[in-house]
Amino acid sequence: MAREWKEVEAATAAWNRPGCFVAFPGYEWQGDGTWGDHNVVYKQEGHPIFKVETLRELYQQLKSLEAIAIPHHTGYKVRDRAPDWSYCDDSISSFAELFSVHGCSETDEEWIGLRHNAAMGPGLGGGTYQDALNRGLHLGAICSSDNWSNMPACWGQGLIACLAQNLSRDSLWEAFRQRRVYGVSGDRIRLDFTVNGELMGRILPYAPQRKIRIAVQGSDE
Repeated sequence: MAREWKEVEAATAAWNRPGCFVAFPGYEWQGDGTWGDHNVVYKQEGHPIFKVETLRELYQQLKSLEAIAIPHHTGYKVRDRAPDWSYCDDSISSFAELFSVHGCSETDEEWIGLRHNAAMGPGLGGGTYQDALNRGLHLGAICSSDNWSNMPACWGQGLIACLAQNLSRDSLWEAFRQRRVYGVSGDRIRLDFTVNGELMGRILPYAPQRKIRIAVQGSDE
C-alpha cells in the first residue's frame, strides 16, 4: 500500500497543472465498515493513508491537516457502509455525495434510488443526505462516479461541480471548504446563484423574505 500511495502522489503532483488540470491526492477510507465510506482528499501531497477503525479516529488525524473527508454512497443502512450522521463533523466533511453509480441517496423516496449495487442493499432512511440536513448539519451536495473504470465521471454516473475563482488548488480548496459545490448526473451544467446576495454554501441568518438570483447554462436545450 505504501508503494502504491507514493505512485498516486507522484501522479497527482505531476498532473497538477494550474489553469489546465488540477489533481488532488486522495483515497477511500472504510474503517471497520460501520461508519460509512469516506473519500479523504488532501490539498497537498506528503500526508499518509490513515488506517484507523472509527470515524472519530479519522477526524482526529485529519483535523490538523488541510484535508476533507467526503461521505460516500450515503443512504444505505446506517452503520453498514452508510454514515451515522450523529458522528459527522461538518468542519471536516464540508459536503457529501448524493448521487453516483450506486444511484441517488438524496432521500429514501427517490424513484432512482440506490438500486445499482445489490451487494450493499437498498436505500434506507437514516443515512440519506436529507437526514443529514434534518440533523442541522451544514453540508454541500455533490455527485461523483465510483465506476471502477478507466473513464471517471461518465455521463449518468455523477460529477462534482465547483464555483471557484480559477483553476488552481488554492482556489478550488477554498471553494470546497466554503461548500461552493454542486453535482450533476449527466450534462455539465454551469450554475451560479445567490440568496439575499450570498453565494452558495454560505450559512445565512433567518430572513422573512429570500431573494434568489440564478445564472444557469446547460449543454443543450
